Amino acid sequence: PKDALSWYGDKVNDLTDLASITKGGRKVEIINTAVAVEDDYWVEYDSTNKVWSETIDPTVSIGPKEITMPHELVCTGLNTFTFQPVKWTRRSVGDDVTNAHPSFVGKKIQETFFYNNRIGFLTNNTVCLGQAGDLTNFYSLSAKIQVDSDPIDLDCSSTRPVELHNVIPVAQGLMLFSANQQFILFSADGTLSPKTALIRSL
Repeated sequence: PKDALSWYGDKVNDLTDLASITKGGRKVEIINTAVAVEDDYWVEYDSTNKVWSETIDPTVSIGPKEITMPHELVCTGLNTFTFQPVKWTRRSVGDDVTNAHPSFVGKKIQETFFYNNRIGFLTNNTVCLGQAGDLTNFYSLSAKIQVDSDPIDLDCSSTRPVELHNVIPVAQGLMLFSANQQFILFSADGTLSPKTALIRSL
């Protein structure tokens, strides 16, 4: 019967299997399909509002340490500046598959730039652009769906080794420079997003 007693641990097959009321802060993984980990996500119960909200896998890192990330130089008064860590936005949902760390983590950043209301980093053969309108966030806001404002992280593929070192915005998109080859990052429909962004060799 529909009102039969049921139980579960920290995993359920579907969102409808969750209890309507439970202990605040309880985290459960929604499996969806057993064959694909890409559609799995975690939820946490908010006892104040009595709702389940998307959250991060409790076994993964919330992001790199601020001391190892780029810093900022802030004017704090007349002829006074402070060099300090940036308060980078932490990963709040998903895991290393559904909301992976940006490609520059663990590597040397070659160049920092702004483009299309996004902050960007060049690292080896990759270009990484953060959330649109949020200059401190390189993570998606949801592990379930992808939106146009989500970060863009792409590789420059080539038969020769690529080490990107500079960028120049042009009318067609963003020029990417390496010692032996140049590339262009662009969108075919004019709106730069994770779904439409492309990199081509010039």
